[in-house]
Amino acid sequence: MTHAYMHKIWILSVAMILGLTVSLMAFPHSVQAQPGPDIEVRPDVGPPGALFFFFATGFDGDDDKEEVSVWINRPDGSTTTDNMYGLHEVTDTGRIDWRWEAPSDAPPGTWSAVAYGNESDVERVVTFEVRRGAAPAPSDPDRLETNVQPNAGPAGTRFAFYATGFGNEEDISVWLNTPAGQVIAADDTNVSKLNESVPGGRADWYWTSPPDAMPGTWSVVAHGQESNVEHVILFEIVP
Repeated sequence: MTHAYMHKIWILSVAMILGLTVSLMAFPHSVQAQPGPDIEVRPDVGPPGALFFFFATGFDGDDDKEEVSVWINRPDGSTTTDNMYGLHEVTDTGRIDWRWEAPSDAPPGTWSAVAYGNESDVERVVTFEVRRGAAPAPSDPDRLETNVQPNAGPAGTRFAFYATGFGNEEDISVWLNTPAGQVIAADDTNVSKLNESVPGGRADWYWTSPPDAMPGTWSVVAHGQESNVEHVILFEIVP
């Protein structure tokens, strides 16, 4: 082979490698993301066989509720939909919850869960770890009965709440307690999307804190009018 021909082959090889590198950068095999107000996993570290709880928000929760596809990415980049539980339709507030049980032979490493709105194209991704020897999470920790996202924010923040354990389609009363102990009825606040619990006994709602909201620890109380089930959820307004 001539020197010119070998030089041409070298240039073509470098171009192919650069092109492949750019392609991989533009189309990553898997997305890595951390928990945030739009998606969360509990626990974020668990042993093989652990049960992981997820929620994701931001989907179309109007009258025509969209379908959401959910899958798990393994550490090697392959995907699975096995061992999914509790996956139902999107709530009125655009939220979906589900559980996933890691196989007993799950390889250790970083896994991720993906929730994709089939109509809205909204995609939420959260990473978690399967680690041999990690302490198993409680089977039904109290925090799984309620949640607030975010759990702290400045005045003007919109907080999203949920609570479970009520009767099917039960009327729910909600009120807020300020850091000074003042009780504020839901009718006097920006509470929205709260009607009644859905079949299964879950209630979801939002509250937009006013611009002059007092800094400190607040609480919101949800009370089932027939069941007398009551949940108190703490959150913080930061200066």
